[in-house]
Amino acid sequence: MHKPLEVELTDWQRDQEPNTDHKGFYRTSLPTIITQMLEENARVSLMISKSLWDQTTQVGLYEMENLLNRWVCFFCMSMCLLWLCMYENGAENL
Repeated sequence: MHKPLEVELTDWQRDQEPNTDHKGFYRTSLPTIITQMLEENARVSLMISKSLWDQTTQVGLYEMENLLNRWVCFFCMSMCLLWLCMYENGAENL
């Protein structure tokens, strides 16, 4: 699941902001990519055996947790860097 996180990072580094939904929240491709990956892996593994499906589901959840942890770390570091840049540019009162 490292590749979807790279795609997400690329979406945020473009000159253009990511798309927004009807409420104005940013919408990127990461949730769709991950959902498709998990669904496909589960579907294929279930064709082979229930035991493999159980293992695939567990691994998928484990990888999802790791991805979320990496995303949170990335987001926190980005916000800290943004704050430091703003502070250095004279925006101390924000």
